[in-house]
Amino acid sequence: MNIPLSETAQKRLQVISEYSELGSGFKVAMKDLEIRGSGNILGREQSGDIMDVGFDLYVQMLEDAVRALKGEKPLRAFRTPVFVKTDFYIPESYIADGRQKMELYKRFESCDSLAEVEALEAEVADRFGAMPREVRVLVEIEKIRTMASNLEIDEIIEDRKAVKIRISSNARVDRSRIPQLLKKDRRLLIDRGDREVLVFTPGDTGDEKKLVELKKLLQQLT
Repeated sequence: MNIPLSETAQKRLQVISEYSELGSGFKVAMKDLEIRGSGNILGREQSGDIMDVGFDLYVQMLEDAVRALKGEKPLRAFRTPVFVKTDFYIPESYIADGRQKMELYKRFESCDSLAEVEALEAEVADRFGAMPREVRVLVEIEKIRTMASNLEIDEIIEDRKAVKIRISSNARVDRSRIPQLLKKDRRLLIDRGDREVLVFTPGDTGDEKKLVELKKLLQQLT
């Protein structure tokens, strides 16, 4: 069925063809704004839930959509789920404004490298002062999540007193180091029922130290 494209549709296709290089998501968004007119770009009618997801994440989603239309993979296709038994949040005593807290949660979640997390950590400390324990734990978890995602580790889940790290055959882990780590660290072993799972038992060390030790383990698997 041959259906003629509208003038707006033709302009949008032209924009996508012109701005196809890496990092063009913002340019595409701005050109789309020009085509449609500014209107209520931050409202639900034109931009859906942009106020809920944040502008940076919205542009990333738009860029991923453009790459999907071109048959390419999104820039960040893998995100490791991390579940540990600890409290991590931004208390009102540290940041009272709910919008600021939501913005920081989203910015931490969108970090793609350890350097990005550390830069954001320094920014938060500079803006709001010394971080309380809950925020320090939040930052450590985001460092672990980012490192694990870059290694494409399937999941990290704390069960009872042990942390289980699932490493499938697709993970970007240096497997030659695992036997050495097992010999060197008695807190680490392979799950008897599932050979893809490393079991890490940090012991009664406290939340922050437990996360630091887990981060060191991930660094050794790189």
